Amino acid sequence: MSFDLKAKLLQHLAKKKSNEGFTLVELLVVIVIIGILSAIALPAFLNQTAKAKQSEAKNFGQAWVKGEKTYRAEFSRFGSIQELALGLPTQTANYKYNDAGVTDDEVTATGESLDTSLKPYSYGVERDVTIVTVQRGGVNVTEEQVLFQEAICEALQPAEANGTAPTMSPGDSVAPVCTGQLNITKGVVE
Repeated sequence: MSFDLKAKLLQHLAKKKSNEGFTLVELLVVIVIIGILSAIALPAFLNQTAKAKQSEAKNFGQAWVKGEKTYRAEFSRFGSIQELALGLPTQTANYKYNDAGVTDDEVTATGESLDTSLKPYSYGVERDVTIVTVQRGGVNVTEEQVLFQEAICEALQPAEANGTAPTMSPGDSVAPVCTGQLNITKGVVE
C-alpha cells in the first residue's frame, strides 16, 4: 500500500471514530448509576424536610410554654392559646394547635400534624407549690416555694402510625412525663 493510501485510510478511520456517539450499554450504565444515587439520597432528603417542618411545632411549644408562665405570673392562672395573645397561629400548613386542658395550676396543649409524615406534639406546664421551712436568724420560717414544671413531648412515630398527639401526665417533683412518648424538653424553673 502506498503511503498516501495509508494516510487517507487513517484519516477516514479517525473521522469515523470522532463521529461516534454513546452506545446503548453506556447510556444504560449511566442511568442505573443515577438511579442508585437518587434511591440513596431521596429518603435522606425527605427525612430532612420532615425535620424542618417539625421544628415549627417545637418552636411553637417553646414560645407557648414561655407565654403560659408569663401569663400565670401576671393573672394568677394559666390561659388558653387565644388569651395568651402571643401572635402564634393556631393552624399552619403543617400543624393545628389546640388547648387540651386549662386549670389554675396546669395547662396542656397539642400540636396535631396535618401531614401524615409529621410527628404530633403535646406541651404542658404545671405549677407546684411546696411548703418549706427554713431558718432565718435562728427562727424557723414557713415559706411557699413555687416551681413551674414543663414538658414538650414528641410522638415516637409520624401521624400515620400514631394518629393522636401524645398525652401528658403529672410528674413527680421533677417534671411532667410524656407517657409513651419522647420527652424533647423537660425542666423545673423556679
